[in-house]
Amino acid sequence: MARRRVRAGRQLDYGLLSRHASHSHYFACIQTAWDNLPNAEERFPTPKSLRYWALIRSGYCIENSIACDTPEQAAIIASFMGNSEGTIIVVRENIIKKYTAKSQSMKAMNKEEFQRSKVDVLDTIAELIEVTRKRLESNAGKAA
Repeated sequence: MARRRVRAGRQLDYGLLSRHASHSHYFACIQTAWDNLPNAEERFPTPKSLRYWALIRSGYCIENSIACDTPEQAAIIASFMGNSEGTIIVVRENIIKKYTAKSQSMKAMNKEEFQRSKVDVLDTIAELIEVTRKRLESNAGKAA
């Protein structure tokens, strides 16, 4: 259990503060990577879309499959599935796969799962921009 310190009638949850700092640093890393991607807005319109792509690429997603009778039918059905942020739709032959990024909210992931997903996502993004995760983390928030 996290230590708590009472000050002026208020309790501070140091575990929660630490987790919030970890989240803030994580999002700063993603912003820094997005700022340094050539033509980022063409592939990833926002840093959030980059994060969703990396979550899916790293396996932090929900996968749904639909088997169709023909590849043509799969292409038609996929075209009606829409293109929402946080979702990737792939058609291979007569199979449609829909990947939806998992939420990384404090409610959806415990501390350990968030930390694993953070490392995996930053590794994926670092590979995309051809730097190490450590370098990305150390440059987070600095000018691009």
